[in-house]
Amino acid sequence: MIAPPPTPQGCEVYEADSGCLVLRLHYSCDPEKTPAWAAAEKRAEARKGNGEKNWRREMELDCTVYDGDPVYEDYTDSIHCPKWLQENDWEPQKGSRYILGVDCGQTLNPAAVLLEVGPAPFHQIAAVLEVVSDGFEPMSKFCPRVLDILARRFPWWDDIKWVGDNTVTQRSGTNGRSAWDEARQFGQDIKPMTNLLHARIGAVTWALCDWIDADSPRFFICGKNCPTLLAGFRGGYRLKEPVGKNASEKDAREPDKFTKFSHPHDALQYAMMEAQRMIKGTGNSVRKLSSYAPRRHND
Repeated sequence: MIAPPPTPQGCEVYEADSGCLVLRLHYSCDPEKTPAWAAAEKRAEARKGNGEKNWRREMELDCTVYDGDPVYEDYTDSIHCPKWLQENDWEPQKGSRYILGVDCGQTLNPAAVLLEVGPAPFHQIAAVLEVVSDGFEPMSKFCPRVLDILARRFPWWDDIKWVGDNTVTQRSGTNGRSAWDEARQFGQDIKPMTNLLHARIGAVTWALCDWIDADSPRFFICGKNCPTLLAGFRGGYRLKEPVGKNASEKDAREPDKFTKFSHPHDALQYAMMEAQRMIKGTGNSVRKLSSYAPRRHND
């Protein structure tokens, strides 16, 4: 008996429920289509305003499906989290400032996201670390855990500015202490930020869409150290579906708060508003200095 030939690289073969044999092709089955080719194609599509969802489905066999529309349609892997940032830690830039966004006010599922705001004149931004909770973790336990992670990963953690939602000062009904109080006992002040949705979403959208120059995006995500945040950008962080015949347009525009992606993305939004304030007025057109060049989005 002659065994069937092995499935070529980049191919997927399976039998559908109807009995038909289905062949799906990854771009890598064509030896002329290298990862560099794919990166260039995705960047070209992104510059046309096309997201990566169709590309990942048609060329990379990624059929992940989420309910609802993504909050950030301007996110693109090849621009904001290229392969080198999915596989490697972020390398800190000398002269940067750091902001820790914390979603902790009225939740037992707190989350924190650390942003690096690069040196002048470019002020390139990167999400370099996330800390998430498995659930039911009070701030009295979450805060020291975050500090321990920062001390190990970023020894200069005492220079990090903490920001959070404006409910951080609201006192708990269980012990009468607020998230701000809990952070204070560990030596940290959390600056309250606005909870206005358009301001929060707008700050992140600005970072996704802004470019320092033709080859350097404003915002990077270190996918290796921010996996939940990255999955949220790829489609997990969604807008709520309208419920019932009388559901308002406002309901449909709000992000779904009952997913694992909501809290880290809220934390990112608070941090990004503060980062935007830090670099407000820099604009897109900047003069390159010989001593520093922004990171580019090549793989």
